[in-house]
Amino acid sequence: MPELYAHLSRQEATALFRANIIGALATRELDRGELKAELRALSAKRFRPPGAKVTRCFSVPTLERWLYAYRHRGLEGLYPRRRKDAGRGRALEPDLKKLLIDIRSEYPTASVPLILRTLELAHVIEPGTVKPQTVRRLFRQAGLPRR
Repeated sequence: MPELYAHLSRQEATALFRANIIGALATRELDRGELKAELRALSAKRFRPPGAKVTRCFSVPTLERWLYAYRHRGLEGLYPRRRKDAGRGRALEPDLKKLLIDIRSEYPTASVPLILRTLELAHVIEPGTVKPQTVRRLFRQAGLPRR
């Protein structure tokens, strides 16, 4: 982490980093259409986030979201937030979730890798598309741990 962010928590460092990127835009009075042009130019630049080893660009919608969050809530609006659907298996379709729960109910001692391998061989899922930890989390949430 650069010295600027060394004494801050990860959330504080991220918020300050974001504020430094959009800060000039937040204080300027821009004419119609000027904001989009400025955001496009800013999105082409590379930045090194706190703790990152490589630089990266940020999309126009991301920069715009940061700008409006900063204008409405100040630095507090730039703190990273946990996803509302964190830990919910977004990669699993409802039909696949039901199938996995049905399989676990019928075969409570089957391991997750065995279940996934069987579904891959049956061409129900593509190889490597579903991670074992996602399925284990699904089973835990459904109250179906391996017995």
